[in-house]
Amino acid sequence: VSREATATAEVAVDGERAYDLVAPPGTYCVVAAAAHGGLGASACDLVVRAGETVERDLELALRTGRLSGAISDADGGGIAAPLVVAQRVPGAGATSAVRGDATGRYELALAPGWYRIVAGADGYTAAFHQLEVRADETLDLRLNAGATIAGRVLDPDRRPAPGAVVAVGARTTVAGPEGRFSLDGMRPGRFEVLAAHGDLVAPPREVTVAYGGAVDVELVLAVSRAAIAGRVVDGDGHPVANARVEADGPLARHAVTGADGTYRIAGLVAGTYEVAGTAADLVRASTSAVVGPDGESTADLRLARGVTVRGVVRTARGEPVAGATVATSAANLRDPRLDVTTDARGAFRVGPLPTGQVRLSAYHREHGISEIVHVDLPAGSSPEAELVFRAAARITGIVRHDDGTPAAGAQVTITPADAPARWSLTADREGRFAVDALPDGEYWVAARPPVAAAPQTHSSRKAWRSVTLAAGAPREVELEVPGGREHVRGRVVDGSGAPVAGAAVWAERVWKGMTSPASLDDVPAYSWTDGAFDLAELPRGTYTVYAQHPDGRRGSVQEVASGAANVVLAVAGGARVTGRVVGRDGRPVRAFQVRWQWISRKTSSGTAMTNGTTAVHHPDGEFALDHLDPTSMIVVSVETPDGATGEAPPFALAAGEVRGDVRITVAGMGAIRGRLVHKRTGAPLLGHTVFLPIGGARGGSPTDGQGRFEARLPAGAYDHINMQNEAQGYPDVPVKFTVEPGRTSDLGTIEVELP
Repeated sequence: VSREATATAEVAVDGERAYDLVAPPGTYCVVAAAAHGGLGASACDLVVRAGETVERDLELALRTGRLSGAISDADGGGIAAPLVVAQRVPGAGATSAVRGDATGRYELALAPGWYRIVAGADGYTAAFHQLEVRADETLDLRLNAGATIAGRVLDPDRRPAPGAVVAVGARTTVAGPEGRFSLDGMRPGRFEVLAAHGDLVAPPREVTVAYGGAVDVELVLAVSRAAIAGRVVDGDGHPVANARVEADGPLARHAVTGADGTYRIAGLVAGTYEVAGTAADLVRASTSAVVGPDGESTADLRLARGVTVRGVVRTARGEPVAGATVATSAANLRDPRLDVTTDARGAFRVGPLPTGQVRLSAYHREHGISEIVHVDLPAGSSPEAELVFRAAARITGIVRHDDGTPAAGAQVTITPADAPARWSLTADREGRFAVDALPDGEYWVAARPPVAAAPQTHSSRKAWRSVTLAAGAPREVELEVPGGREHVRGRVVDGSGAPVAGAAVWAERVWKGMTSPASLDDVPAYSWTDGAFDLAELPRGTYTVYAQHPDGRRGSVQEVASGAANVVLAVAGGARVTGRVVGRDGRPVRAFQVRWQWISRKTSSGTAMTNGTTAVHHPDGEFALDHLDPTSMIVVSVETPDGATGEAPPFALAAGEVRGDVRITVAGMGAIRGRLVHKRTGAPLLGHTVFLPIGGARGGSPTDGQGRFEARLPAGAYDHINMQNEAQGYPDVPVKFTVEPGRTSDLGTIEVELP
């Protein structure tokens, strides 16, 4: 069964219990059921590519639970042949799937347990629900009408371009024989549609598609003049040949360096790209580059010589452990080469790692987490390490709802502060949970209620705790999550009170600890043709309810209690900011990337910022930002393909305000370098990422094996930096420094007080 398939393929196994299915390319679940019922098996998330054979054995198991129901549209009519997928909670990927009948009814045989149910159908957006299957359970779901973006891709001579890749956000498809393409089941909203075929590209086209609507767009390929070029050298400045350089942004492209270390990635469109380089025995390095529509940007990379650690993972009895995941404090480098597991002999090889020091640990679902080992990495060394599962500490606890009842089925995660590992488990019917075989150290324990809803609906200060394990002693943890599965219902209207259909509607819990807003990609609810909406699966609490229409109109209502039934959301146009970008000589800058950050909410530690970006190409340097939220402060900054940056003074925006006097003058970028150490111990801070203050600054910069970091950022005066590791973020780190164009400022050693 597959979202891409038009029907379910069924075969009867032969005497040897073998099966053979022929299927078009797609992602599939293979489901087996014994004819007499009760026994079933499945294998999901199988990706089948053209011409490939995928082999997967199935083991039948007793399935005493049954989930059945109906999938209907917003008006209650049955949807033919819906795809219903069951995902075990916790866990990753699908467990089983089935296609419903012509009336939308379905039935799934499942083993008892907690599941996240996903229902979808051609032409509709997906719906989600989480529940426990004990015996016979019933679940009916309604799907919202999806939007369709379709069109045709043409070559430079306006002939069909079959095989062109079309991208709309995270979704992609390939143009057919006549250059036609179609993406259905899209949420309503504004999207950029682009196409690429070899070195030919079609620049992004912005389209707006309404609830249940469709747009048709024509994309004409042309030779792209946008490119990224540069040189890759090693730590001594020597050129690195055969290095792989990847550019990831609006398009993903790569190139291989020549004998002189140079590369060129062509066939790009305007935008911001992360540029990363890897080569044998050299540590991954990355930077970012702004690319204009008709020029070449420069991105040079320096790859330092790395060190590889070899070792073995064992139990406390000395037995090798196969299939253990080996984690390092260098996870902040985001290098896939460092994602390793042990072989049948328990052996592993991880690298290249930055010189200095590294923390190693192993994780295995049956054995827990090994002792954490610190390994010195002198240049040119070949260190070895032994990771042993001898830890015996234990975390137990109970999760309760806010009314004191057990939170059966709550999802609990346990994250070590010093190792990039994570446990996920489900609280039992008494709300209890336990994890054994933990080494001493600090852990974050968090819980979420058993609902298929965004974190913004259920986050709570009482839902997480910091726990320190010492001398193998167990720790008991009590957590509280909001309970209930309630609704908020109402209508979306315009300024005259007329209903507004197709607006995304979502709720965010009123809690100052929530710093990130909901993503429109995760919003499952929309207003219907009469403007009505129904937000389900909401835990008890007080919410701010938001609505946003694809045309940019938006509105919100604060202090809405769960269970409210007559919420009226009035939407109106957003604010607008226009301006002009010039150089120091007063001449307009034709191509640049605009970045805007605004205060979107108050938090327990102050305020939280949200940001947006867009690429601009205008002969007079003009730009316009539409559909903006009202805010007490917004900062607009720009960066050009040659690295010049500029920033407008912060200002406030009222609802519907039009601000047209923003002028930004760009100047050169500078750089900083420094070293982070623990204030009390002097130890280098490994596995951390440094983030720089607001403005045109680029992405985070990882610390290496000695706690060192380097970063580019706009010229100016600063008074702090920010940092985080795999487990948590930290408050501002106060440090005053000045950045000058074209120069590198050395911040020296920065002592950080860790909580």
